[in-house]
Amino acid sequence: MDITWYSEKNVEAQTVILICGWPDTSDIFCENIIPLLIRGTNNNNHRDSPSLHALSLSIDEASGPYRVVGLTLPSYSQNSARKAFGWSLSALVDLFDEAIQRIMDTYPATSRFRHLAPILICHDWGCTIALECLTKRPFLFERIVCLDVSGHPAGDCKHAQSWTNVSSWLLGASSAVSFKAMVHILWYQSWIMMCYLLHFVIPFLADWLIVLLCRLAGRPEYRRFVGGDTPILGGRSHNNAAVVVKARGDMGWPYFSLWWGLLIRLPLTTHRYFVPVHVPILYLYGERKPFQFHTDQWIHHIDEKRVRDGMSLALGIRGGGHWFYAAGGLPQKLALGQIEQFLATQRKVI
Repeated sequence: MDITWYSEKNVEAQTVILICGWPDTSDIFCENIIPLLIRGTNNNNHRDSPSLHALSLSIDEASGPYRVVGLTLPSYSQNSARKAFGWSLSALVDLFDEAIQRIMDTYPATSRFRHLAPILICHDWGCTIALECLTKRPFLFERIVCLDVSGHPAGDCKHAQSWTNVSSWLLGASSAVSFKAMVHILWYQSWIMMCYLLHFVIPFLADWLIVLLCRLAGRPEYRRFVGGDTPILGGRSHNNAAVVVKARGDMGWPYFSLWWGLLIRLPLTTHRYFVPVHVPILYLYGERKPFQFHTDQWIHHIDEKRVRDGMSLALGIRGGGHWFYAAGGLPQKLALGQIEQFLATQRKVI
């Protein structure tokens, strides 16, 4: 996985790791969540919605309470290596685990934060990868913020009594999804996989079709910075050029890997069984979507956790779509407010 530092590596602070999914790089967090982390959740300055001006902070001003680092799926960055037919999902989970260890190893041996578990903020495929990793290492993170995608449990062959139940087993949901939701899921995932295969033959057409799908799905436009000697957020200046991050057809390999695994009956553990999360979790999801990426069982699990730890929370963002945290407006403000409150409440005193 590609690792991008948005703060100084040697900052004596707890680490926050961000990971997104299709078809985004970690730069999608630059104009929303990352400024919140760098300035500190307890800072009352600049209480308005974070904007691009926050990216031009000096290194001294940007030394907030967290070390912030982003992970991007393999081959998603412009200059990262490509691999025919992508990576298997199990290999992706291993790459994620290795990246976490590399990040934590950057602490000096004498750092008091070296053995403090990091915080995770994840979206889309990042949620699936992280929650799958937690099946092996349940306390890898101190706490987790999941955005719009859950560790929704899967049923088993005992539930295969109707076409909707069969579809829910294939798609990773313990209770039967509605026919309308099933159609939407099959439609957009088939489109992505078609574009992935098409990019081997007609790349420009595959890219155009993926951009069209992203517009239909409401993916916000965001930028990455080029130029300068460092990717550190605080080190960027107004002179660095900002270019729009566009989706590409070859980014669809996770869906190809998912369905290939389903066909050969090697789905992820979290697609076969309900796996509880053992650390505090904030689950935010957009309410304005044709279907949801969670089940009632998942919401019930988080509600039960809240009774026990007083911290976990599952909350729908009114008016928000799949990218509610980066789309601007009231949904983004509501999401950032919930994240800020969750981090401030949960932060450990060293």
